[in-house]
Amino acid sequence: MSEKRANTKERILLKAYEALLKTGLSETSMEEIAKASDCTRRTLYRYFPSKDELVFEVVIRILEDWNQVQLLIYQDLSGTGFERLEDYLKALVGYMEDRLDTMRFLGTFDYYTQDRSDLQCSSEVFMRFNEISHSSHQYLQQLIELGSADGSLFYAGDLEVLVSTISQVLWSFGQRIAMRGMQIEAEDHVDKMKLIHCQIDLYLQALKVPEGGIQ
Repeated sequence: MSEKRANTKERILLKAYEALLKTGLSETSMEEIAKASDCTRRTLYRYFPSKDELVFEVVIRILEDWNQVQLLIYQDLSGTGFERLEDYLKALVGYMEDRLDTMRFLGTFDYYTQDRSDLQCSSEVFMRFNEISHSSHQYLQQLIELGSADGSLFYAGDLEVLVSTISQVLWSFGQRIAMRGMQIEAEDHVDKMKLIHCQIDLYLQALKVPEGGIQ
């Protein structure tokens, strides 16, 4: 792809994200996205043959940034496996808190796709989306394995299931807080972010090896 085409594609993705975030995934038309991107519908469809494919590409860009942040956090960790896991999870929550608009958008994306079988999206884009959605699992797994090796963490169950559970629950929790944070605070009379920090504390308490070792 030429530099000009690459720049045009990136501009469309940026403007599409802004339009989708403002108006909503279901409500925003390709015509509105083309107008926001300062291009014709014909040009837009040359880059993205369907709205579904464009939406997936927008989310892929968001997840690429998310994974890069996770890598930087992971590389900066130090201490025992438990200490690194604790710092890693809390840093992820901090990142979510600073980007609640993005988390809200991703929550609407989950609702928009919701196991639909009629999505008009190429298999290549689906494959890239699935790959990038799970690529960060390796950091959680490596931290738990490190903690198991140095004796600071213990888990006797299926590690793959544990990693997926932590990732899915925190991701979903972050989306719910982004979408219903004000209602949650009004209903439960508690700061919304304290809820997700409590969830992290529960994981850490369950995994931490007590003083004196495992009985």
